This record gives sequence, structure tokens and C-alpha cells, in this order.
Amino acid sequence: MATALLLGVLAGRPPPVVKTSLGSVLGNALHGSDEFLGMLYGDAERFGPAKVRSEPYAAQLAQATSFGPACLQTLTSTENYGVEHGCHVINIWRPTGATAADKLPVLMFVPGGSNDFGEAEPYNASQLASTQRAVIASINYRVGPLGFLFFESEVRRGRGSGNYAQTDVQAALRWLRREVAAFGGDPSRLSIFGHSSAGSLVLLHALMPSSAGLLEGVLSGMLGGWVNPHREQQTIPHGQTSSPPKYFFTPAAKARPDQAALATSAEARGATHRARPRSPRVNPSHFVMKWLTSAHVENLLNRKAN
Repeated sequence: MATALLLGVLAGRPPPVVKTSLGSVLGNALHGSDEFLGMLYGDAERFGPAKVRSEPYAAQLAQATSFGPACLQTLTSTENYGVEHGCHVINIWRPTGATAADKLPVLMFVPGGSNDFGEAEPYNASQLASTQRAVIASINYRVGPLGFLFFESEVRRGRGSGNYAQTDVQAALRWLRREVAAFGGDPSRLSIFGHSSAGSLVLLHALMPSSAGLLEGVLSGMLGGWVNPHREQQTIPHGQTSSPPKYFFTPAAKARPDQAALATSAEARGATHRARPRSPRVNPSHFVMKWLTSAHVENLLNRKAN
């Protein structure tokens, strides 16, 4: 509350309040924009799909004035960073005083980090929201083994395994479609964007059948041709090519049928990382995850966390 009041004084206006379906949230007033930080969009059991939050906020006026915790990840060779539960948070920036009547376009940012680390906190979209007259969101999601560990034993039993981070992104999209109108956004104009490893993650949502209807477009910033490092030319939706791909936008509804089939296979088998070709440009830990067991993960989680 003190931070919100101080920022409100500096901005020359009171801190913004938005009423969501889960209760009212208090944000920060900035010059030209409002920000709402650290709102929980969902939660998940270990190695399970994320679920959209439906429980009302405990406080009558929930504080959305500071970034939430990162999801649990490796910090050093002996220490972890972040938390396992309570890290599914979303941040929103909007032009000052935007209301549901404005129906602004919505962009949700997925931060990169080799799928092993990363969080939304280093990124501030207040200026982007102000200058582009848009609602900008960013999220934290599970990374490393907790986000992508693939259990072949589960697949042999006919169960889904792996790609838990992608269910986090889907949960955030569902939360945003439900709540963004209260922040001045138009849920029918929702697109996602990501850079580096997240540039590939967001592309998959243009192909995954379970993401159908959740988004209208994808903006990908991939560095170094990450999808298939062994090919000089990369084929992307609409039959376009790039060498290597950098940034491009594609409507989510126009993925080719053969790509959709590949995405269906990846969802069913959790094979996104298992199928990636070996390359010096790909973090080796993605392949180590093939043989990791729950015991390995328990050992990882038992290390000291900051």
C-alpha cells in the first residue's frame, strides 16, 4: 500500500483500482500508465497441468503493487531460486485510466531463458502500454524439470507427460480472456509474444489444438534458428522461410494441418524436447531430462532455496 501511495503521489493521482471476478486489486499509478503486478492466475500440482484460479482474493482490496516470486529454478550449482507454488503470477500494464469501453488490443509476454530459468520481473511494459495504447501482460511459468520433465513410463501407461509449462501459458491466457476487459482490454484481440526459447514456446500455441480459441496471434522473437538448428532454412506458418527466423507474426488460426498434427503428437507424448535434434546451440539439460526420474527431481528440490 505504501508503495502504491508513493507512486501515486509522484504520478499526481491516486493509485488505480480494478474490480476483477475474484475481487478488487490495487495497482500503481505511473506516468502515462497503470500497472498491476503479481496477480495469481492459477496454480498446479507437481508434474500436473495448471489450473486457472477461481478462488476469490483473501483481501477485500488485493495488493497488486510488486512483482510476484519466480517459479523454482536453478540459481547456482548448489542453490535454487524461486518457489514451486505461488509463482503463477501475471502482471498487467494499461494506458492511464483505460476502461472496458476502450477495448484495447492485448499482448501477453512470455519471457525466455532456455526453458531452464527466467521470470517476468526484469521486464517493464509501462511505456509500451502508454505509447501503443494497448494492454500488456507478462507471466511467470514453470521452467526446468518442473516445467518440461518427460516421463516415458507415464506415456507407456497411456498418460500425458511433459510440457507442463505450456499448460501454465494456457492457464494465463484463460485468466486473461476472463479478466482483461476490466483492465481496458478486448479479449477477442489477444495475442502472445516471446523471445529466445519462449519464441518457440509461443509458436506452439498457434498449432496446439488445446490452445484453439485462446489467442488470435503470435509474435515470435527466436534467436539463432532455435526450432531446428540443423536446417539452414526454417519453414514457418504460411509457408514463409527465414534463415534463421528472427521475428514474425502469424494469426493463430492459420497453422497448416500437418503442423497441427505434429502439435497434437507433441501434446499427447510430451515430446517437444525429446524430439529436438542435438546441437551445441541447444542447452544439454533438455536431453538430460529424458532420463531424469522423480527421485532426481526430489534431490534437486531439496537443495537450499533462496
